[in-house]
Amino acid sequence: MGSSCFESAREVTPEWLTSVVRRAGLTESAVAAVSRRPVNQLSTSCALMRLALTYADENVPAPSSLVLKLPLFDEPTAAFARDGRHYVREVVFYSSVAPRSCIALPRCYDSCFDEAGDRFHLLLEDCFHGHSTCGFEPGPSIAVLFQAVVWLAAFQAQWWNRPDLIGPLAQLPTPWAGPISDGEGLRQFFDLARDHMSDRERRVCTLVFEHWSSLQDRSSKELTLRHGDFHPLNMFVPMTPHDHFLVVDWQFCEVGNGTADLADLLGLYIHPQDRREWGDQLLRRYWEELIANGVDDYDWEACQNDYRVETVKNVLAPVFLLTIPRLPRSGIVFRFKQAILAFDDAHGEEVLRSL
Repeated sequence: MGSSCFESAREVTPEWLTSVVRRAGLTESAVAAVSRRPVNQLSTSCALMRLALTYADENVPAPSSLVLKLPLFDEPTAAFARDGRHYVREVVFYSSVAPRSCIALPRCYDSCFDEAGDRFHLLLEDCFHGHSTCGFEPGPSIAVLFQAVVWLAAFQAQWWNRPDLIGPLAQLPTPWAGPISDGEGLRQFFDLARDHMSDRERRVCTLVFEHWSSLQDRSSKELTLRHGDFHPLNMFVPMTPHDHFLVVDWQFCEVGNGTADLADLLGLYIHPQDRREWGDQLLRRYWEELIANGVDDYDWEACQNDYRVETVKNVLAPVFLLTIPRLPRSGIVFRFKQAILAFDDAHGEEVLRSL
């Protein structure tokens, strides 16, 4: 991680890009020109710019574009990123963890983090080449969901109960810790959703908050590196056999229970009917792929229990989402309704009574 972070895509020069592509072994040709335009992809705390590259040798087999990721500089977003250590998480992930991953991840060609100025940059491969993207509506197909859980299990298996391999990320607190710790976040969410929340839903939120420590203890102690924001917009689906399933946006990655990523995807971001019809099979496939990738001493019953506990905990996901300054508030209420449906399908009140 260097100390000279870009503040704007205008600062990126052909000369600098030439040094990057040569260092990465992409080409010996010089970058003759670069043009810049925003990437049309939702991002609540960062700016994404596509850099279109023109080479001195026009026939060179090198990337025609790269993506530059920069912070947003408004104070609420900067404070959010600072408090959750979100920028440093992603830079550390790409600089220290991704190079050792056994499965495909977006390639990072340059990274920088400057803590004093809340600045960072990442120069990444352009995942839009050779891939299609998923959206929230109509959502990913069932086939893509199975691709996602196979990818997730293979990724997590490498880091399973190996915090020594994860390095500095293992020392960072969970992004959820602050918003949920003192109850103020829950009160703010109640204020936001007071016209959209039943008495029963409010009671469920309160019970989950009161049992938060017990829920943490109820999960198995199987730890791995989890994505932390595992939803369809962060998935790139290969369009040819030569490309790989890719997952982007690692600002919320943390050491935790692996089923939390699956609980996020199935409980918050896909249609409830799809979850009811396919959720058990997707969870079973996730567990089978963990075992196939070398995870020992994690039985099916423990996996089911962990998933149910993480689904119950997701009732309070809106408390964390509310801290993201640019996230539409109507979307937070919608995710809460999704979480309540998943809570009921997982017999969440039974889980709480068992604590």
